Amino acid sequence: MKHCPRYQPPYPGGNPLRGLGEMMHDPYGLGFRIVAPDQPGPHYPCRHSAIYAVSLYPGLGLAQFSNPEGLVLPVVIPPANRPAFEKMMAGAYARQLRHLRGHGRFALRLTRMGAGRFAYCPPDRKKAMEGTFSSFVTYYLAPSLEETRFLQDGPSPKESGNGEPPTGPECPEYWRALYEEREALRAWLADDHPSPAMTDRASDLFPFPANSPALAANSSGHEPRAPIEDMEASAPWNHSA
Repeated sequence: MKHCPRYQPPYPGGNPLRGLGEMMHDPYGLGFRIVAPDQPGPHYPCRHSAIYAVSLYPGLGLAQFSNPEGLVLPVVIPPANRPAFEKMMAGAYARQLRHLRGHGRFALRLTRMGAGRFAYCPPDRKKAMEGTFSSFVTYYLAPSLEETRFLQDGPSPKESGNGEPPTGPECPEYWRALYEEREALRAWLADDHPSPAMTDRASDLFPFPANSPALAANSSGHEPRAPIEDMEASAPWNHSA
């Protein structure tokens, strides 16, 4: 088996939600992290494993994390950490009411029941739970990532200061191997099966109070695209006021 370089996420930047990392569990150990635009190199964040948003349904204990592209990430919140995690959502950059974001292999498998309701059978339970799509709320855990430099943008520009050939992320060959490993991760997250997890109707976007790091959101009555098409371009800060 060919050895692949190990992806190393950058250290947390100034994101006020960086403490959430201690409350989440990455069961596959694939380096899922909340991304901040000011994270320094040479270990730049991976676009595919960046935690960009989470859709919560506290009443049923459901949480669905997604990356900037909208692919669902296999990240979980241990039950003991749920109250503290939900409390920290008051500091999210923006929220979208009545909205479930994400698609792919790890998306929640929800069965439509009509009238905006769904059924969901957790892996550890024999009886299905019922809920309403309108009870989901999506929280954005990072601001606009348009200016963020990702691993996918190329080898690190940092060069060796002693005249020696660059190593690690600065080495084109090393970067190429790491890039291919991360692309394989994306393909795995995407899967080939469409997700039935979509909202019947997404609400407008509502910003948080001015004393939080929330960004302005649209309140003009515009209805966002369906979650399966939810990309970074449709995030709250990219809607016109």
